[in-house]
This record gives sequence, C-alpha cells and structure tokens, in this order.
Amino acid sequence: MKGAQNDTRPSASRRQYLKKQIPKPIVNEHYPLARYYALSQQLLEKFLDANEKMNLDDSYIWGMRYCYLVTDVIPSHGYYNSRKFSEEKQAARTMAKKVIAELQKIADVMDVEESVKQEELAKKLREQKKEKERLEKERKDMDEAKAMSFDLPSAPTFDPSNRPPPSEFKDGPDGPGPAPPMYPPPGDSEDDPAAPPPPSYSEVTTLTDSLASLRIQPSAP
Repeated sequence: MKGAQNDTRPSASRRQYLKKQIPKPIVNEHYPLARYYALSQQLLEKFLDANEKMNLDDSYIWGMRYCYLVTDVIPSHGYYNSRKFSEEKQAARTMAKKVIAELQKIADVMDVEESVKQEELAKKLREQKKEKERLEKERKDMDEAKAMSFDLPSAPTFDPSNRPPPSEFKDGPDGPGPAPPMYPPPGDSEDDPAAPPPPSYSEVTTLTDSLASLRIQPSAP
C-alpha cells in the first residue's frame, strides 16, 4: 500500500517511523497461496487485539502489515486469480478496506496526541527561554552593582589609637575640648614680680619657736 506523499499532518513523523518497522516480504511462487491468506488472518487478529487495547503504535504496525500483504504481496502470486481462492480474495479485499478506514482513525488520534506533545514542548521551550533571560538579567544587574561599588569612595574608619591626648583636644566636629585656665595661680609664674620668695629654713625654725613660746601653760591646782 502506497503512502501519501508530502504528509504534513502532526503525526507524519511518527507514522513514517512506524512504517520503517514493517517488513516487506516478497512473494514466493512455490509457497502455497493458502498459507499467505492464513498469514493475513494472523496479522488481522493481532491488529484487532492491539486496536481494542488502544495501543496505537502496535495497531498501526499490524494494520499496515495486513494491508500491505493483502493489497501488494498476495495479488502478485501466480494463483491469485484462481477460482479456488475467490472467496478468500473477496474477503481479504473487504477486510482491507475496513482496516484502512480504521488506520485513518488511528492516524487522527495520533495527530491529537502529537499536537498536544508539540504544544507542551513549545510551552516548555518558552519557559526555559524566559528563565534563561531572567538569570541573564540577574547576572547583568549583579555585575553593574559590583562595578558601581568599585567607583564609590570608601567610608573613613575610626582608629582609637590615633586619637590625640585630652590636653591636645580642640574644638571640632566632636564637640568642644577642655577649656584652658583663665589665669595662672598666684605665685605660680616665674614672670610675676609680686610673688614672694619661699621662706628659708632658719625663718621657718624661728617662727616655730615663737609659736611654741606663746603656748599657754596649764595652771597648778
């Protein structure tokens, strides 16, 4: 059975693959025609069983093998037109038409299945593309943020070890420093002429003796 040319149906690739699995037997004139018809009956039974189980691929293969045997192989046998096999010939033709019609229905179901698969594949590819674009955008944003961080000046850090002693504090951004004395203590400046010199040892001793002589002695009872 010759297949349609330029098949653009959704299941075309799938059916073409299945057709490649179908053997193409060559008729042997020395092989009784009755056995060919018996073989066709076996193929028909396998086709009906697979079709009942909704096994599309197996149904398609067995149905195609049956049609190929009945429409291509058996008619090339030398005894095909013999009256002896007229009933088998007519029955095979009628059944081949029914199988071909059933194969068309199977192809329709395959079209639906392949269309769904193609839609799911297209959706998956769109999601993968969207995810790839999202990751690429995140990477680009991270690179730009990293580049901007290199351009910004770094914030100054405070090191307590570099802080000046309290005596060196001056008014600044952290507040006023300690106020300097308003004037030097009296007698504490070498440049002050009014400051008296410190007393000598002899003067201290005389002052002590004088104070001792002024002590009041207790009276006798």
